[in-house]
Amino acid sequence: MQNLLIEFLNRRGLEIKTSSVFQGKCFKPGSSIKYLSFSFKYLNLNKSNFDRGKYTKFEFSPMSIADETFIRYLCSEPYLLIQKQCMKKLKDSLKIQLNRKNSYLLVEIVIDQVNTILRGALNYYNVTATTKKQLLPLNGLLHKLFYKYLLRKFSSTPKIYFFIRTNFVSQNRFTV
Repeated sequence: MQNLLIEFLNRRGLEIKTSSVFQGKCFKPGSSIKYLSFSFKYLNLNKSNFDRGKYTKFEFSPMSIADETFIRYLCSEPYLLIQKQCMKKLKDSLKIQLNRKNSYLLVEIVIDQVNTILRGALNYYNVTATTKKQLLPLNGLLHKLFYKYLLRKFSSTPKIYFFIRTNFVSQNRFTV
């Protein structure tokens, strides 16, 4: 990987000072490396509890059930996990955007600001199947936070729940 990085930087007119010295880490089964808010994990396939892990369970599809073959999630390659403090930072920024201090803003402006935060995070983190699965809980969090935001913003409206459903919810999604 270091040689590929050196070639990549040379094509762009950049260089590493001590390119002849190995600057990496031995990546063997059971180890992990944290880099750029990701945790690269190399699975230890020989462990007895491998098939019970969150991202290493057996994957079932209609074809695999018909063939009676089951494929492990990413069992032959390292996989990515988003570091916990980065996910916490992302959730906190969404909570700040939808807190009661912003209830005076128009709904369209708040949606645009939340979309900007989400677009940046999803463009960065939405790399592999495992990172996509880690980002799924954001959907439930956003739904709950946005519903609370609408309840605060329109608290003086009579029949507020009906008002929110008719004006902002369509096909179980918030829309404007």
